[in-house]
Amino acid sequence: MKQTALRAFVSTVVVGSVVVLALALWKIKLILALLFLGFILAAAMRPGIEALRRLGVPRPLGILVHYAGLLALIAALLWAVVPRALDQVQTAIGDLPETRSDLRQEARESSGLQSRILLGIEQRLERLPRVESLVDAE
Repeated sequence: MKQTALRAFVSTVVVGSVVVLALALWKIKLILALLFLGFILAAAMRPGIEALRRLGVPRPLGILVHYAGLLALIAALLWAVVPRALDQVQTAIGDLPETRSDLRQEARESSGLQSRILLGIEQRLERLPRVESLVDAE
C-alpha cells in the first residue's frame, strides 16, 4: 500500500511539473523565439565572418558588415514591395466611399467588409517609413 501511494505521489509530481513547465514556456514563447532566431542568424553568419577573418577583417567588423547587408536587403525589399502594394490597394479601392455616411450607406447596401479591409491596408502601408527617411543622403 505504501509503495502504491509513493508511485501515485511521484506520478502526480511529474505530471504537475510537466504542466507547470509547459505553461511557463508558453508564457515566454516570444523570448524563446527571439533566442532561437539569434542562434539561427549567428549560425548563418559564421561562415561569412570566418571567411572575412581569413582575409584580415576583424570579427566585430565582419559582424557589422553582415548586419549592414541584412538591413540593406530588408530596405531593398521594402523599397520594391511597398510602393507596388500601395498602388494595387489604391487601385482596388477605386471609387469606394470617402465619408462615414457614404460608408454607412454602402454598408447597408452590401457587407462593406472588403472596403474596410482595403482601407485598413492602405492606411498601414502609408504609415510605413519611406526609404528616403531611413537613409541619410549626407
